[in-house]
Amino acid sequence: MLLNGAITFISQRSISNGSTNHPWLNERCHSALLRKHAAFGSNDYKQACQDCSLVLQQEFQVYVNGIKRRLASLRRGSKQFWNLSKKLLLGVEKVAIPALQSSSSSWVQDPGDKANLFAQTFRDKWVLPQASQNLYSFDGLQSFVARSGFLQLRSRDARFYLSSLDVSSATGPDGLSTMLLRSIADVIAIPFSRLARRIVAAGEWPSSWKVHWITPLHKKGKRTSAHNYRGLQITSQLSKAMERYLGCHFLPQLSYSGSFGQSQFAYRKFHGARDAVLFVLLVWLLAFARGRKVGLYCSDVAGAFDRVSCELLLSKLERSIIHRDLLKVISSWLVGRVGKVIVQGASSVNFLLKNMCFQGTVWGPALWNIFFSDAPLAMRRCAFKEIMYADDLNAYREFDNSV
Repeated sequence: MLLNGAITFISQRSISNGSTNHPWLNERCHSALLRKHAAFGSNDYKQACQDCSLVLQQEFQVYVNGIKRRLASLRRGSKQFWNLSKKLLLGVEKVAIPALQSSSSSWVQDPGDKANLFAQTFRDKWVLPQASQNLYSFDGLQSFVARSGFLQLRSRDARFYLSSLDVSSATGPDGLSTMLLRSIADVIAIPFSRLARRIVAAGEWPSSWKVHWITPLHKKGKRTSAHNYRGLQITSQLSKAMERYLGCHFLPQLSYSGSFGQSQFAYRKFHGARDAVLFVLLVWLLAFARGRKVGLYCSDVAGAFDRVSCELLLSKLERSIIHRDLLKVISSWLVGRVGKVIVQGASSVNFLLKNMCFQGTVWGPALWNIFFSDAPLAMRRCAFKEIMYADDLNAYREFDNSV
């Protein structure tokens, strides 16, 4: 209904952007290119190529001179100044996926085939390793009594979270943009709050919000290998608003109750990476001032959010301070979802996303902190003190100078 209303009352236009588009290619350039192609195979082809190159060079120089004039009129260091500087340096970010090399050493060039290759690669990556029981297997979380009682889900809070959506955030698979939801927040606040009450009463997360679009993002190494990309998951903006709306009843309590651990600096209010760096810097400087040495252990979890045992996570959540009704909703939220990779407008076949703290969601980071909170137990057994930032687990210990 919302999409039909938007199509009826909001003007629309389609914008096509290819990998060969440049802002300085005008009609004169197109005419020169057409003359060159028309002269192919004739005696005039060489001269047509030279004329075409000259036209392209002249128009490009006109474009550069125009950018320089606009730069001169802007304040140095402003956002517009740096955006124009990137255009002047041709620093436009590459968004096109090049030809990919498959496992059989063949080249994949069609967008649909690229999407399916990425889907197979991500499906193979996002698999849980074999579980192993050891001395530290889930034995260090503090137990809390699960809360019960009435949950106040007010329409005014729904209006706040809908109107606070970030307009620069990507539109999800449902097609409802943050711009649209912010504009009609006053109108849909009451039905949105009623939907929240229905979700809590049923203990079920809507299946229409369990669809993820996955965009490949190059991370390192060769751009022709699908293994060197990570998948960015794009989810429904209405789903994110609902997560924030329901999350206000348990996310702050998880942080303040110590369920994340006292040494976790990520995804917590009044905590951040700078706080963690400052803390260890002061501790180590004090140790050096006392003439002592500091031993360090640094670790990082590979594919942290994408490989989480939901069974183990739920058993940890049951020992945390979360309302019983919301615990049922989270259990439904963690059930497997449908994902498909999008490459240049083409989509892959659907595949199952399971055993993960889903990226592109609001609850994912907090659930990861719960899952990872007992990881430092082995460090403490060796008299080390840990500093955690999301999936980065670092530990240190002071030693005598003679060690």
